[in-house]
Amino acid sequence: MIDSALYAGLVSERELHAILARVPMCRRIPTSLFDARSESGIESLVRVALVEAGLTCTSQVWIPGVGRVDLLVDGRVIVEVDGRRWHQGEQSRDYGRDLAALASGLGVVRVDYTHAMMQAELVVGAVRQALRRPRVLIEA
Repeated sequence: MIDSALYAGLVSERELHAILARVPMCRRIPTSLFDARSESGIESLVRVALVEAGLTCTSQVWIPGVGRVDLLVDGRVIVEVDGRRWHQGEQSRDYGRDLAALASGLGVVRVDYTHAMMQAELVVGAVRQALRRPRVLIEA
């Protein structure tokens, strides 16, 4: 919620620090986990899960030929968080963006609401696997 409030301009970083100063240290969330670029709550949840897993995660990155992506992990894997139903035309556009990213050598992991909310460990595992491997050849 704090990411969303920062993104919407409802709270400034100075106000955030004042609010956090009132929270007991044992309950305080490190300010390094907040990101005003995060555009949705579930995007924030995925980003925090990735960061807590030790991965470097940047929000809202512009990639030439692909466009703006939700998250870029370790500069090599795009994570797109789809928290709402695709509207007509969005699915085709997203497939095109995924193809462009893959063609440029970047990995792509696309996450829906259920994955973000209830399967963070699966998301982290998929991203780690995408970071680990060069292209895999599947023999049929």
